[in-house]
Amino acid sequence: MTKLLIQHGPAKGQKIQLSLENKTSDGVIFAPREETIESIVNYCNSIATLNKDNVYIDPQFYYSTYNKDIAKLLDVQFNYPIEISRRDCRKNKEMLYEYFEKYVDAIKPISSNIITPGFSIEAIDWKFDYSIDFYNYFKQQYDFKRYYLSLMLSSKIFHSKNDTEDILEDLKDNIDEKDGVYLIINYMPTQDNNYDSIDPETLSNILYFIYTLKKENIDIIVGYTFLNSILYAMLDCEAVASGWFNKLRKFDQDRFESVDKFGKRKKRYFSLPTLTYMTIELIKEFKEDIDINILYSNTFCDKMALEDEDNVSFVDLEHQYWEALSHILSEINKESSIENKIKFVKNKISFSREILETIMRVTKNKELVQDKVKNSFKHIDDWIFAIELFEKKASLIL
Repeated sequence: MTKLLIQHGPAKGQKIQLSLENKTSDGVIFAPREETIESIVNYCNSIATLNKDNVYIDPQFYYSTYNKDIAKLLDVQFNYPIEISRRDCRKNKEMLYEYFEKYVDAIKPISSNIITPGFSIEAIDWKFDYSIDFYNYFKQQYDFKRYYLSLMLSSKIFHSKNDTEDILEDLKDNIDEKDGVYLIINYMPTQDNNYDSIDPETLSNILYFIYTLKKENIDIIVGYTFLNSILYAMLDCEAVASGWFNKLRKFDQDRFESVDKFGKRKKRYFSLPTLTYMTIELIKEFKEDIDINILYSNTFCDKMALEDEDNVSFVDLEHQYWEALSHILSEINKESSIENKIKFVKNKISFSREILETIMRVTKNKELVQDKVKNSFKHIDDWIFAIELFEKKASLIL
């Protein structure tokens, strides 16, 4: 059964508390880069729905080899090591041990789970080896209920089936059954504003990776997921984690750069029947041509969002996203096997394509609208192709 976790970021306000109270999420992965550990501890102690089993801390050690300017609050917490090198891992271990101790002391009062520090990995090299070493060290030194290897992998690695297999073999040899992997995919930046449009070969190997770990009884939490969390849930991963606006739902290489990017946020709506995250601005351009009810996700603000945009806030839409996602995860969880879960998702994708055909038919005289709609649905074809490739790699006959 796949849980939905909130990926904490800046300016959380009451969003986390309300989502937990409304049962549209199951827990939180906190980010000490965005908030001091003291503040996180105080928050956990003040929220009745948070406990040691549903609280996770991402140590965000993957920033440690980069410029200190991007470390933000990490730079003043846990004796966090900045601009660390391979030599530091060999010759300056006391610095690491001191960081480990302070990190553990800080999170033990609020969590029974430990995500062990891990590097950002662009190739199978020393960063991968030391990430596994850190996991083993934590298992030997510290007493926690669950241990998760922090594994941030570049999407470039997943473009190669051989590289994917090599990492899987090392994980099978080193990660204990009933432990887990906290997986983050680091995507290469693109100009595409469809966040779920991923090269199908890469996506198929990500699916194969998760499926193989699951078969080895290794749990997987996939962090920084967007709508593609639906695909990970169909493989029965332990949890998917998603933040409340676009940049907290996808991790890409831009996060390791110091350049601030500003842009106007547009209000978006997660339409479950279409499996899309369209701007309300675009929906307004074709909603008079269709029965608007076919887009509804059975969430608290469906009607308000699509019929009275001015009265729906960004916070409302953040909750709408979590509520809609929790609906489909609940449906997937009801299926009795991974094979049935995959069939369920494929049927949802087929229905999405039918709605796309309807929209394209009724907007045949609106070329610009059709181009925007096609882009919003672009990931659907990626998903279909990726699932077909994955099924062949996993030798699944459905």
